[in-house]
Amino acid sequence: MQLVLLLQSNRVIKVFVEGIKTQNRAIYLIRKLLPYVIGVVFLIYLVHLVSFQRFTESIVRGRYEYFLPLSIIAFLLVFFVDVLGTKLLIDKSVIYTTFNEMLVVKSISGLVGFLNQAVGQMSIGYYYHKKSGLPFFYVGGALLLLLFIDVISLVIALGLNIKEDVIAVSPLVPYLTIGLILVLPLYLLIRFVIMSLFKNDKLRVSALLMSNRIGQLMGALVLIPFTDLITILMARIPRIFLKATFMLFSLWLFNVKVPYAEGLCLTLLSLFVAAIPITPSGLGSFQGISMLLLQKYGESADILASTLASNMVFIIGQILMGLFYLQKGLYLLGVKSKEAKEEK
Repeated sequence: MQLVLLLQSNRVIKVFVEGIKTQNRAIYLIRKLLPYVIGVVFLIYLVHLVSFQRFTESIVRGRYEYFLPLSIIAFLLVFFVDVLGTKLLIDKSVIYTTFNEMLVVKSISGLVGFLNQAVGQMSIGYYYHKKSGLPFFYVGGALLLLLFIDVISLVIALGLNIKEDVIAVSPLVPYLTIGLILVLPLYLLIRFVIMSLFKNDKLRVSALLMSNRIGQLMGALVLIPFTDLITILMARIPRIFLKATFMLFSLWLFNVKVPYAEGLCLTLLSLFVAAIPITPSGLGSFQGISMLLLQKYGESADILASTLASNMVFIIGQILMGLFYLQKGLYLLGVKSKEAKEEK
């Protein structure tokens, strides 16, 4: 009797454990799909807001004889400038990498990133962690530094183009811009204090930082020379301007009559809001904020059609680049994995 009860209790425990595993898998899947669901729902709501018929009319009316060739040129320019900026960061803080190698790695990470943003960024970190032999968290920290530089470059670009239209929409924008620009001297002060405590002995600072994961994450932020940091920042700013300029041209081609100076400023602000990681590639959030900021320059349906079309250029372009370099990317990852196993 006791044996039967024991077997039954074991079965109950197994069922319970399997249930927890299934529940955890479901929660994980929901968490990963949630940004896409939010983006799609937001887009459906925006289309409903302007009416589906009006939206399709705006899509059809776009001047694609100019939009399509401009899209190809804009995507390639933005993508190659992005690759160059990332290459500079990895060169200065992790290990030397060729432009072609970074081109393949960025293409694959972009493809993976569309399916899972976190894994997309981690794939770059994993690859250069294997190649350099440096701790994964240190390489990950270098990529976080790139994100920090991107935000600063976007804010600088926005600050250089602040117009009355932007201040009218949100009086907080100039203060937000100034506040984020002041993050740079604050970072430099923290860096100066850390280096001063160790009498500018980089070896001692490096040894301390590499001794724990939090230190590894901060490693690139503290150890990269300031001149290299400025070089990377200067290399990232053109990417922001190129992307904003293309999106402004896209507005014109969809009959949104916004002046160049105001349009560039408002597009930069829209990109800044879309950079908040709520939806993949700012899908939905970029369209929503653009409709709000640009409403006096054109029909909401035209703004929605234009921003969705320009947004899709970068999403589709990234996927195509990933597929084009997929074989080379798998080969590179395979080689690094093999080398890592041999070293062990």
